[in-house]
Amino acid sequence: MTNVPEAMAVPGFRRWMVFLLGGLTLLVFGAGGVALITLVQQRDLGHVLFGKGDLLVQACLGGGVGQAIG
Repeated sequence: MTNVPEAMAVPGFRRWMVFLLGGLTLLVFGAGGVALITLVQQRDLGHVLFGKGDLLVQACLGGGVGQAIG
């Protein structure tokens, strides 16, 4: 890492811009995915997200895999 202050790193570039653009990206692509699933495929969103399995088992497995990968 360099010792360059954030304000001098790239003129006009601010850290909050990264968070704003990242958040907007998540919202836009997330909303687009929901729209495609519900409108184009005409599938129930809850069934697509949670499936037929037990929600507690899925949450535990997902948390465990996420911890292992992280």
